[in-house]
Amino acid sequence: MSLLTIAPNYVTYGIQNIKIDDEIGYIKCSLKTDKHICKMSVLSRFFNKIFFGIPYFANSYFFSNWFFILMYTLSLLYTICFKKSSYLDRLNVGTLKKQKNQKKNQKKKQKNKIIAYTYAYA
Repeated sequence: MSLLTIAPNYVTYGIQNIKIDDEIGYIKCSLKTDKHICKMSVLSRFFNKIFFGIPYFANSYFFSNWFFILMYTLSLLYTICFKKSSYLDRLNVGTLKKQKNQKKNQKKKQKNKIIAYTYAYA
C-alpha cells in the first residue's frame, strides 16, 4: 500500500509507453495522460475501488500514515533531546576502584568467617 503513495505513476500504469507522433516518440503513461489510452494495473484498480467505494478505508489509511509519521518524528526528537546516560557513563575511575575494593573486603570477611567457624567447631 505504501507503493501507492511513493510511486503512484508506476503502480497505476507500470511500464506502459504510448506512441503519440513519430517526431516525439514514446511517452510513459502517467496520471496526466488520457485514461482511455493507458490501462490501469490490477493492483491500482483494486485499491481505487476500495478507496473510492468505501471512504472509511481511504480515510483510515491516510490518517494512519500521518499518525505513523508524527509518532516517528516525536520519538526521534525525544531520543535526540533526552539521551539516557548509562550507568557506566555516570561512574568515574575512583568510584569503580572503591567498589572493587569493597567487594574484595567483603570476600575477605566471608573467608575469615568461614575460617573462624571451622576453627571453632574443629
